[in-house]
Amino acid sequence: MTKSEFFGSGERWLATLGRSGLTLMVLALGACSAGEAVRDEAARDETPSAEQGTGQLMDGALRLTLQPLEDGTGAVEYSLTNTSSEPARFLERDTALGGVFSNQFEVRRAGVPARYIGLSVIFTPPRPEDYRELAPGETQTTTIALTELYDMQPGEYSVLARARQAALMPAKGAGAASAEVAVDDTPLTVLVAERPLTRPAEELVEKAADPACVAECENNCLFLIDPGSIGLCISSCPADCESRNVGMFFIACTATEETQVAAARTKGSQIAAAGSAAVDTSPFYATWFGAPSTARTNRVKSVLNSSTNDVNNFVHKCLPAGRLVEPSTGIGCAGTNPSVTKPFFAATGGSRLGGDVGLCPDFFSGLNANGRAATMVHEATHHFGTDDFVSTPADALNLASSNANRAVESAENYENYVLEFR
Repeated sequence: MTKSEFFGSGERWLATLGRSGLTLMVLALGACSAGEAVRDEAARDETPSAEQGTGQLMDGALRLTLQPLEDGTGAVEYSLTNTSSEPARFLERDTALGGVFSNQFEVRRAGVPARYIGLSVIFTPPRPEDYRELAPGETQTTTIALTELYDMQPGEYSVLARARQAALMPAKGAGAASAEVAVDDTPLTVLVAERPLTRPAEELVEKAADPACVAECENNCLFLIDPGSIGLCISSCPADCESRNVGMFFIACTATEETQVAAARTKGSQIAAAGSAAVDTSPFYATWFGAPSTARTNRVKSVLNSSTNDVNNFVHKCLPAGRLVEPSTGIGCAGTNPSVTKPFFAATGGSRLGGDVGLCPDFFSGLNANGRAATMVHEATHHFGTDDFVSTPADALNLASSNANRAVESAENYENYVLEFR
């Protein structure tokens, strides 16, 4: 059974959920940070063992705080605290502790939003190792370089973390659960003094002096016009490769893959158009976007109309198994490469993808035809400002009922809505 069959309609999905519970299915970045695309039954069976769960947390038990670091750098300290009396085991990629894979912050200069230029990722199903645990009262921190995620020119910015939900490891015998991450509503002031360099000039070394760097760079980047041709390379080569437009990073899609992509584009465009035409009349609107209002329905129509065209126009690129896309966070395609710790189906954005959509082999082998079509729509909506506020169909349903304004900006909600018109 596929997700599209399992969730044939909002009513049937809810009835099934009530009888047997929902197997945890997660998108990170969501992507794309992001809801999960259609998987077959075998993929859904890969969800983590319920025996590892620690139970449900009340909303707000996970609290996120931001603190500015050195002025001018555009960097902030990101801290996540478990304020409850119970251990919290949550999906790391729904937060920024292991990297940022969706538009998780509101960054503004003089009230104008800074454009998000980071990755939006549709992850493969979560594994036990994808969860992180916080003991009661424990805080874990990381540094977020906002200038690598947003188009930030020199100046003063206000920064807020966007409220989001983190999927919890399911307790034994329980269905999917998530916790609303509490955030501060007071903007943080962050200064950017100048556009930062990927690596300072003093880290440049002679190519011959660092053969390990050269080998790493050539293996990961496969770039024929390597800076090594001028006798230089950067000693932290994977990070440097991430900053370059690597011409040989992708491979040619096979004839079968091109056929599947063409079918997904056609189907995705059809269901996005059908969903847009039905906004004012379909009960599925309320299921996935909540109470209608003129502003919200107009926003949904606009995103779907734009995505209908974009699905047929964005550039798609195939990546081989084991390809590492973002070395610093382990984002890549599943395979034998141990450096790929966060495998995904599809992604858009970032320094390597931009407005293009990168497709891993799992996109073709792990999703059915409806799943590939919905994934195309999901990624297209990111090109028109949607975010990965939630990462499962269950959370998308809850978002529709609890925060309609956020639901109409959620790629996961659009993905599930258009599946109703498959």
